[in-house]
This record gives sequence, C-alpha cells and structure tokens, in this order.
Amino acid sequence: MYAMLATWEHSPNEDSPPNIPVDDLSDTPTLKTALARPKKDKWIDVIHSELNNIKEQEVYELVDPKEENISNILGNKIVLHQKRGVTGKIKHYKA
Repeated sequence: MYAMLATWEHSPNEDSPPNIPVDDLSDTPTLKTALARPKKDKWIDVIHSELNNIKEQEVYELVDPKEENISNILGNKIVLHQKRGVTGKIKHYKA
C-alpha cells in the first residue's frame, strides 16, 4: 500500500484554500481524537451507521478464539475519514 502526501506552497497572490487550523488537517483522526472534538456527535452517528450496515450485510461471524480452533481469524479496527470539498470544507464523515 502506498500513501501520498500533498503539499501546498503558495504566495499571497495565488488562489489558496481557506485557512484551516493546523490541528484540523488530519482527515483520518483516531477514535480518541474524533470523540474529543466538537463534532463528536457526527462521528458517533457515522460509526453506528457503519456498524449497522455491517450487521445487515452479515459479513462477519463472532467467535471466541479460545474455544474455536480457527487459524484465519481476522481482527477489526475502525478507520475514520473526513472527506473535503474543493474549498477545503468537510463535506462528509465516514467510518
């Protein structure tokens, strides 16, 4: 997997995105960070929505690894992402 970091260098005469505080530049906050921010209710809603979608699709089976002899058990992790529009404003929250 590859990751790409985009940088923006500009002079005052160029068009530039709106001023975004440095602490808000992360589009993939940790769960702890997301729940400590003012928009925590939106994060909680999208997490619940994603968990409900997973349950409805029946894409998993809960097992107790201590009782089952299964070698290919996968763990899970919630990944949060903020999708931004062309102006830099957050348009969508995704879990």
